[in-house]
Amino acid sequence: VEATSWATAFAALDRRDRLITLAGTTVRVIGESVAAVRAELDAAGVSATVRSAPATLDEKMVVLDS
Repeated sequence: VEATSWATAFAALDRRDRLITLAGTTVRVIGESVAAVRAELDAAGVSATVRSAPATLDEKMVVLDS
């Protein structure tokens, strides 16, 4: 997720049951569809670019640890 304000996008997507990370100013949501993330951002009124990307090594480790 790339938004003008990464903090606003992060806050809109941050939930206890969601794996979410920050890579620089890009918010990365692990294991959810682009459509689901887009819908949640739209509902919160956050304008952002949402696209799918391969998991990083760190993200794979987080998934294995959760």
